[in-house]
Amino acid sequence: MPKDEEDTQVSGTPEETVQEENQEEISFTEEQQEKVNELISSRLERAEKSWKAKLEKLQQEAQLQIQKAKEEGERLAKLSAEEREKEVLEKQRQENEERERLLSMRENKLEAISIFSKANVPIELVDYVVDPDREKTLEKAELFIKNYQTSVEQTVAKKLEGEPPKDVNNKNAILKTGLKSAY
Repeated sequence: MPKDEEDTQVSGTPEETVQEENQEEISFTEEQQEKVNELISSRLERAEKSWKAKLEKLQQEAQLQIQKAKEEGERLAKLSAEEREKEVLEKQRQENEERERLLSMRENKLEAISIFSKANVPIELVDYVVDPDREKTLEKAELFIKNYQTSVEQTVAKKLEGEPPKDVNNKNAILKTGLKSAY
């Protein structure tokens, strides 16, 4: 091979080249190495303490939930069959109501998103109008859109206040404005 081709040829793939560059040996003095080791050790200790504290907190929460479940089980065991059935039905009713509320919120949010997109209002603002009640959501959406558009119009009008720029290429416009001395 000619010498020029040898100089331009890259040894290995780009990955190998990067690995070779990253494998440069960095050397520290003994004092520097001790300092680095101390820093790493202290940070590892802090991280370990943090994780241990979080683990303890989670374990305590789990114990509380277990305790509550045991107490609820004992309470239900003391009730008669009829009272137990009433409790279970009441709990199911409450869970169903919560599911229905969340479902209606999702439906209302989708409807509000549709209304906002038709009115060219950013859909990121839709959470400000969503309500479990469909009619309230629609009322809030309409009011919000009206106020938003009014605000945008006022802001644009305020920005556009003042005299429009003059067309200096049009001699008639210059003559009409009395800027004859501009020539």
